[in-house]
Amino acid sequence: MAKRTGRDLEPFRGKPAQRGDSAATHAEIQQLIAPIKVSYVDPSALTAAPRNARQHSERQVTQIAASINEFGFIVPIVTDEQGTVLAGHGRLAAARQLGLPKVPVVKIGHLNDAQKRAFRLADNRLAELPTADWQGSSRGSIGGSQAAPSVFPVAALTSNAKKP
Repeated sequence: MAKRTGRDLEPFRGKPAQRGDSAATHAEIQQLIAPIKVSYVDPSALTAAPRNARQHSERQVTQIAASINEFGFIVPIVTDEQGTVLAGHGRLAAARQLGLPKVPVVKIGHLNDAQKRAFRLADNRLAELPTADWQGSSRGSIGGSQAAPSVFPVAALTSNAKKP
């Protein structure tokens, strides 16, 4: 697949483009597809979020460590600007268990505190939901073949109710 550049977005300049039920401006699209910079950080410089939704057992951490040994550290840890983990608490614990001197990290700075909490919940809970059927489809994907919802359903992440 060819690498996309800003030129690919020329049709969006100066006018909204459709994204689900909402219109996205060129600037919003650029933020959604902004390049990700991966840096390598000492795990001791990172802080686990104190109220992370998922707590990993020692067995799970050992399994994650075995996965890192087998496949490499493929998925970076996501942190905020201060080094607080937003996604990847289990990978951080596994890296510490393995004694890794550095881990791949993606630092993000565009989320406010409420968005950081929602992102942590989404990262931990979406896979646990019986279906991610936010638009009434029974296909088990987000909205089935429809576009993704324009408003992220945080309530779906915090509810303990299971759908039939």
